[in-house]
This record gives sequence, structure tokens and C-alpha cells, in this order.
Amino acid sequence: MPSVSVVIPTIGRIDRLNRALQSVVSQTRTPEEIVVVCKCDKNELTDIIQSVNISTTLIEQSGDGLSNARNEGINASSGSLIAFLDDDDWWKPKKIEQQVQAIHKTDTAFIFTGIKHVDSTRKTINFRIPTGKPDEQEILTWNAVGAPSTVLVKRSCLNAVGGFDETLPSREEWDLYIRLLEKFDCEFIPEPLIVKESHDDTISRDVELIERDWMALFKKHKSKYDERTERQFLSNYHFDLGRMSCKNGDLLKGRNHFKKSIVYTNNPARIPHYVATFFGDRSYALFTDIYRTLRKTKLRLQHSGKLDLS
Repeated sequence: MPSVSVVIPTIGRIDRLNRALQSVVSQTRTPEEIVVVCKCDKNELTDIIQSVNISTTLIEQSGDGLSNARNEGINASSGSLIAFLDDDDWWKPKKIEQQVQAIHKTDTAFIFTGIKHVDSTRKTINFRIPTGKPDEQEILTWNAVGAPSTVLVKRSCLNAVGGFDETLPSREEWDLYIRLLEKFDCEFIPEPLIVKESHDDTISRDVELIERDWMALFKKHKSKYDERTERQFLSNYHFDLGRMSCKNGDLLKGRNHFKKSIVYTNNPARIPHYVATFFGDRSYALFTDIYRTLRKTKLRLQHSGKLDLS
């Protein structure tokens, strides 16, 4: 029977960390241990840790950044399977049980799941349900796996690729998936078994940081791209920048990025995003609301009666 370690990096957000920990405690397949890596005074978290009825180790992070925190957590853990959980995410109760069952059935490095995105009031924003597993070429063009909180990975495979790259400023999980899929295979569970809360203060909304981080990853792996995958990467890159620019109120910049995204791959599905930028902030916001509603409706129809999308 494999042992499961849960690694949770935190900056000391007590309410969010407590919610994350309770979602681990509530798992139908109880992990053997939890390792909390805090970038704060660990004495502030003592009461929360003592309330958890699973063996829990609390360590103060000695380095900087999420990659370092996760690597320190991996090194402090003992399980043959590692699950990551960010302190502002939480799991559905059967997440670990379903992943452990799936990883037993296949000779794979990791199992990932779908994601439910909510706002600060827990209102559903959208779902991300995987419909297939990425190969080593597709993973170069976009992060088809998603957040680390979706992943259960074999320690032996993590060790084989060297864990998270602490030199990258962000997109460290995408980089890890690229390196894992060069050597191993993966599988997925097409259900939203984690909940991710979006915050207005999140770093991912900074367009300049997105530009920096996507390009840092691209430069690291540039030798692996052929012409097709490079064009697809650049199309996705500009589409992401377009969405973030529009969210920040810069429709002109967003429009330019959407145009580049369309040109790189001739993707007609992105034309409505481009057109919507001509009609002002309110119209673009209305378009995105309608777009999300249609996507949610489509998912519910596709998975009606099969998945818990609540």
C-alpha cells in the first residue's frame, strides 16, 4: 500500500490554511502525513497544526519562492506519493482516493484532475475539466495539467527530474510537467476534485509578469519546439495576455494580443474575443460573462448525471 504525503506551502493566511487542512482531513482516503512549509513564524500556526488529526510536520521555509517551498516539503516528507495543495485551494473528499486508485492501475508518473474556480464568495466562475492527457508536445504549448493542487505524483519520478526549478520566477509547475512528460506518462480524472479561489490581488493578473514568466519558460525549453508547437505556444501566450489586459481595462492592448493569437494559428474560436474589444469595457465584461455561462452550461450538459459540478 503506497503512502501519501501532502505538501502545503503557506505564507501564514490562517483562515485559508485551516480550510485547506480541513479538506485534507475530510478525505475518504486519509494521507499518511502532511508537511506544511510556512514563510512566516511557525509559532503563529501551532494551534491550527495541533488541531489536525493526521501526522503533520510544520517547517519554516529557509529559501524563497513556491518552488523552494515545495521542494523543501518534498524533502521533509516520506511518502511514495506526493500531493500538493496550495493554502488557498481545497479538495473534494474523494480526491486522494480516486487518484491513488488510478495511479495503481497505470504505469504513470502522475494523475491530475479537473478544477472548479470560484470567487471570494464561493460563487462558481468556471470549471476546467480535462478531456485528454497531454503528450510531450502538447504540454509545450500550454499548461494542460493545471495547478499543482490537482496533482498526485510518484516521488521516484519527481526525483528523476529533479523536482521544481527554483530559478524560474513562476510557471514552475508547467515546467515540471514538461520535464516529467519527457520521461513518463500521465493520466487524468475528468472531475473537478479541487476548488481554486480567485483573488483580485493575485500575481497572475499582472500582464508584465505573465510576459516575463511565459518567456522564461519558453527560453528554457526552446530547443524542444518545432515550428508548429512554437506557433501554438505563441498563440496561447498572446491569448492569455489579451485576456489579462482586458481584465485590467486595457482593451486596446488586449485587442492587439488577440489579433496576434489569431494570426499565429488561424483559430476562429478566438475571433469573438477580438471583436468584443471594440465595444468598450462594459460590453467586453458582458461578453466574458456570457462566454463563461455558455462554457458552464456546455460542461453541465456534457457531464449531466456523471459528475459532481456543484
